[in-house]
Amino acid sequence: MTFLRKVLGIGRWQYGFEVAYRFNRIVWASSLPIILLATYFLWTSIYAYSGQTIINGMTLNELIVYYLAVQITIMFSASMVDAHIPRLVKKGLLIRYIVKPFNFVLFWFIRSVWRSLFRTFAVLLPLFALAFVIIDFSSITFNIPGYMLSVILALFLNFFYIFSVAMICFWVKEYEGIRVIRRGVANVFNGAIIPLTFFPLVFQKAFSYLPFQYMLYVPIQILLGKYSYEQSITMMLIQLMWIIVFALISIFAWKKAQAQFMGVGV
Repeated sequence: MTFLRKVLGIGRWQYGFEVAYRFNRIVWASSLPIILLATYFLWTSIYAYSGQTIINGMTLNELIVYYLAVQITIMFSASMVDAHIPRLVKKGLLIRYIVKPFNFVLFWFIRSVWRSLFRTFAVLLPLFALAFVIIDFSSITFNIPGYMLSVILALFLNFFYIFSVAMICFWVKEYEGIRVIRRGVANVFNGAIIPLTFFPLVFQKAFSYLPFQYMLYVPIQILLGKYSYEQSITMMLIQLMWIIVFALISIFAWKKAQAQFMGVGV
């Protein structure tokens, strides 16, 4: 019960944060349907110009659903922990969180989950209002249960990966450049910019050995029914493997970072 109260307390705190910046959130949520609509017109022109109904294994309808799922999946699984912790370190405010009677890594994970829930619900209505106009959902056989399970795993994987990278801020004077590179690399390799099937096979093979596609591309492919039941299970097991790897890295990196913080008084 005490743990539940703490979780709900973090939720109320994050909700207050979202309300405080509600204008930014409204502008941001309003921009997503515009981006989706622009994507629709762009790919409609590309498919019309090519004279093909299927490009790299995807119809136009599937591709638009893919980009819709990209936005929703990013909203649910992304974490901003590497925006908050470096700022706290730089301003000397991290000690406020270290002295709290709550595991530091767990605190930021729970806060990330609440943020994901609030932001996802904020964008669902405007996105689907447009999506039902431009997308024929009846032409696709969705694997929604598989997607929901995979996207939850993606949430864990994203958090531990980003948290482990964020720990670099304890050893550098300026972290923002690292964060920009981290996001850029992830967006290319996880399929956020373009589906990975559009890359040459040698690149697709290389991507399969990296953690990035399991953060976004794999859950969406499961949603679109591109994997069989056995393949979906295999992909989720690989997601779980990467979660364990980055969870261990995060715990180890935090211990080292904490020692660095206490040693030099960041």
